[in-house]
Amino acid sequence: MSEAEATLQEGCPALPVPVRELDFTREPGVNRIDAPEGVSQAQDARVDALLTWKPPAGCTPAKDGG
Repeated sequence: MSEAEATLQEGCPALPVPVRELDFTREPGVNRIDAPEGVSQAQDARVDALLTWKPPAGCTPAKDGG
């Protein structure tokens, strides 16, 4: 396990973010009692963060194993 963990780099995913699929997101159904203002703002913020995310220096997702 130690050897496997030694190959991981913090902030470097094993696979790239599937940004093409983010175009197909839609607001999930949520009970208005649980989220009276909805969840679209939180979801939009996460999608924006994924679209603008850049890997740290030296990170090449899917090539270096994360």
